[in-house]
This record gives sequence, C-alpha cells and structure tokens, in this order.
Amino acid sequence: GAALVGSQPGEAIGLLEKAIASQPGFVRAQYNLALAYAQSPEHGVEKAISQFQKVIELDPGFASARFELGKLLLRKNALPEAMQQFQEALRLDPKLGAARYQLGLALTRSGKPAEGAAELDRARADIEEESKQGTASQLLGEARAALDAGQHDTAIEALQKVARLLPSWPGAHHQLGLALLAKGDKAAAKAAFEKGL
Repeated sequence: GAALVGSQPGEAIGLLEKAIASQPGFVRAQYNLALAYAQSPEHGVEKAISQFQKVIELDPGFASARFELGKLLLRKNALPEAMQQFQEALRLDPKLGAARYQLGLALTRSGKPAEGAAELDRARADIEEESKQGTASQLLGEARAALDAGQHDTAIEALQKVARLLPSWPGAHHQLGLALLAKGDKAAAKAAFEKGL
C-alpha cells in the first residue's frame, strides 16, 4: 500500500484500510493511510486530519505525522494549531528542515513576520544540510557498488565528492582511505585516514 500512496491513492486506501482492519496498531500503515487520504480528492483534508490525529494518538513521538498534520492545518488556515504541530515536530526532530520552513510560513501568515523570517532562514540551512547528507548517502552507495565491482577509481571519485560535501565527517575520509588502500595507494590512504582524525 505504501508504494501506491503517491501515484494511486485510491488503490492504496483500499489496501491500507484492509491492513489496518487486521492490525489497528500498525502505526506505519495508519500513517500511510493518512497520507493517501490527504492526496485523495474523494476523502479530503478532514479525513486526513482525523487519520493523522489517530497516528499521533498511537505514537505521540512520530515527528513526520505531526509535520504532515501541521501542513493540513495550515492549508485550512488553522494557524495556531498548525504552528503547534510544527513546533512539536521540531522538538522531536530538530533537523526537520521542512517543518521549520512551514513554521516560518505559518508565523508570517499569523502576523509575526520577524519570527517567520528567522525560522525561514534557519530552515534553509537545515534543508541544505539534509540535501548534502542525502547526496552523500547516494554517493556512498555508489562507491560501495564500485568497490564491489573492483572499480577503484570510480569509488575513489565518489568518496572524494563525499569528503568535499561533508568535510568534517570522519567517516567520509575513512571510507576514502579504505578505497585508496584497495587500489594500492598507501600514501594517499594514510593522508585520508589522518584527515579523518
């Protein structure tokens, strides 16, 4: 059901409702159902809001559910409630840049432009960091695949990009050192390992 949420919400809803009927405490299925309701013109915002509230009752610490609920409340112009959900999502996951961004929009719309602008500025930095980490994760996967295939130069190139993206992350330099060692370049491997210290 989860794979169909974005492309076929109607079909996903049927599958998820059946799954939940047999396992009502399955939080991830409840969450995916709420997402499907939010994307379904037949079910609409109110049904999605109610479903996200169920998810939060089951798991009060589910930051993404609070974020999604906040977005729906913001669409309804329920600003105080939306801001409360965004703030709680950020309390649970301080690096959730999208929640900070939405909080900034809600603050601005509620007549607090200075606070809103500050949150939007912080959100940009968080979102940029999330993007870097996502790219680094993809590059690490590519590097592992290249190493498994014996393509040392391709792996080294990918790991050098990771080290440039996240220069203060020791793991990037360590992985680069391992790839350089696999290629037989001991001097460069030593330099990479030392950068990671």
